[in-house]
Amino acid sequence: MNAYLRNTIVALVSLLLCLLPIQHELAVGLPVALQKTALNDWYDWYESYQFGSTWNLSTAEIECQTFIADTIENYSIIAQVLPFNTYGRTTVFDIFDAASGFLQVPRTVFYSGHGKSEYVWNFIFWEQQWLIYEDSGNKIYDKEIYQCSSDQGVKCAFLWACTTGDTIGGTHWSGTPFGMPYAWLHNNSLSGDGYANPSSGDQVFLGFEQYAPQFHNEAGYTGKPFLDFVVGFYYAALCFGCSVRQALDYAATCLSHTCASFADTTLYKGIYEQVINPPDPPYYVFRGRLKVYGNTNIHLSGESVRALKPKKNGTFYLPNTINLYMRIGEVFGNASLSGDQTGGTCPFYPDCSYPDGIVDMKDMGFVGSKFLKLEGDSGWDYMADVFPDRRIDMRDIAEVANNIGKVGSYDNLTWVTVLFKLQNGSTVECAPDQSTGLLVIPADAASFTLIRNGTQIGGVAMFLDIVYGAG
Repeated sequence: MNAYLRNTIVALVSLLLCLLPIQHELAVGLPVALQKTALNDWYDWYESYQFGSTWNLSTAEIECQTFIADTIENYSIIAQVLPFNTYGRTTVFDIFDAASGFLQVPRTVFYSGHGKSEYVWNFIFWEQQWLIYEDSGNKIYDKEIYQCSSDQGVKCAFLWACTTGDTIGGTHWSGTPFGMPYAWLHNNSLSGDGYANPSSGDQVFLGFEQYAPQFHNEAGYTGKPFLDFVVGFYYAALCFGCSVRQALDYAATCLSHTCASFADTTLYKGIYEQVINPPDPPYYVFRGRLKVYGNTNIHLSGESVRALKPKKNGTFYLPNTINLYMRIGEVFGNASLSGDQTGGTCPFYPDCSYPDGIVDMKDMGFVGSKFLKLEGDSGWDYMADVFPDRRIDMRDIAEVANNIGKVGSYDNLTWVTVLFKLQNGSTVECAPDQSTGLLVIPADAASFTLIRNGTQIGGVAMFLDIVYGAG
């Protein structure tokens, strides 16, 4: 696809998104109402590519991969990231186009299909190269993709295909580049375990060492857990602005409810197949694992975080901005923790004020530094609004002063629900995700309270506004 044609298509897609209502059904329980996001208010171009190859796949596997590509497309729309979904009709030009990008726009890439490595004659050497396929079954080599990726616009490449994560790659003796991570990111200085030890930079690659499991009817697994994993990953990364690392942890809970983090999964530890060889005892053979290279602290969609922690039994208001999502942090039923507003480290967002379990002079200084500020003023911080009324005054300082020196502990989200009061006076009760605290805010919500076993409690609410792009 030449640049002029691509520019024309992008302009037409943008116009259609602005003028036409979106008809896609969203997967994993997201209400269609969320499609009200302002698609006619693109502040910048950011792109998400979904493609793959149906070549040599069963009908059931194609159905699963189609569902995944369509779901990522829908989540991209929610995050106001421009999607390009060519699954089922992917050509070599689509893949090269994704690698090269358009106007050096940050982009994410998801591919599903077959992959392998083979020895190729490069000038005077037989050298190992890695490849994936276009929809018709033609091979697309790493060295070809590398020729298109010099702008390093791909921030996250996720290739669900065999051998794509075998090696980070580099350059052969012949001068030929090799390795899928190197091909897509144009970078071979990535961390070898980007999940446990993220590297610097703004790129991450996910691909399989040796075998990539099927989405449909994978041997040894019930249901479609790997489909749930991928959908959960993009749900957290795109819809809720989680970092890649946080999204992997959330996806782990979708893969198996017994997994607390990605490190607990067979994808991280390795998939092994039991071999029965009578009369000898059975043994296990390594099949493959999902390798993560680079920096998993990056985000595939941005977020602006506003955290609010009122006094115990304080009714939460919604910040004066458009909010679609929020995250409930730690909760408390101990009134002594009213006024504990800062001093801790937020486990989700490093720049967000967070409590530390003790009310002390740090809290007094923090709230005092915002004295007389109103919501919307320069320097305003919702965490200083202890008495929740959109202003910082003596009532907020008094809440802190009354509890100076008191300590306590916070609770998890067991049995916690969120009771929203709607603008028409009715109420809706919702449960946050137990592992992440994530929650969709009803479109016409006016305020809310936290409830545990019928009793109103306090807690930390973080409001996420989707901004644009990877990084």
